[in-house]
Amino acid sequence: MAEKGSPKESVAKYAQRIDPKREKLSPEQQEFMRKTEMAQWRKNAGKLRGRNLVTGLVIGGIVLGIYCALSQTFNFAATHSPSYRNKQN
Repeated sequence: MAEKGSPKESVAKYAQRIDPKREKLSPEQQEFMRKTEMAQWRKNAGKLRGRNLVTGLVIGGIVLGIYCALSQTFNFAATHSPSYRNKQN
């Protein structure tokens, strides 16, 4: 069965954040970090661009829908008002 109490800390150091300002890193380590971060940015940038595109299209569709709905409502009201009928005759 599982032991009760606080979990023991892992001996392995994985996914540990390194602050290059605090810790002295060799030029090779700095270059590796730069390449790794750029790879992560490239990977995530495509996803973000796709999400931004979808979000923009959704917002544009909503705005267009509201505009069409309101223009039809006001156009209907304007063409069926008594003052509009008097101008037609």
